[in-house]
Amino acid sequence: MPAGRLVALILGLDEYWGPHEENTARLLEAQSYALEFAWADRAIDPDDPAVKAERARKRKLPPHPIVPPVAFRPKKAADERMAEYVEQVRKYLPNPDPVDPFEQLALWKAQRGIQST
Repeated sequence: MPAGRLVALILGLDEYWGPHEENTARLLEAQSYALEFAWADRAIDPDDPAVKAERARKRKLPPHPIVPPVAFRPKKAADERMAEYVEQVRKYLPNPDPVDPFEQLALWKAQRGIQST
């Protein structure tokens, strides 16, 4: 690593965020997405009525996966990447259903065999 980049890293300067750093961040996000997808593929029961109902809604699928920005970036680059992600999500999921956190908790407990009190 060149000395200038090392100093920028230590001091937290944003001016050294270039194509290499952005490509590395995108690779990290792609790996994170692949891991989450693999876990969901093995952890979700395709015969579950809730899963079947979700698939029956037939949402318009994007041409490419929408990968959430999980990599560390300088604030300006992170804000730009988050805005890009939100725009992509809104394009393909314009009206998400409201989520009841207590319903999600009850479903989570039921999937794990935990009795509600």
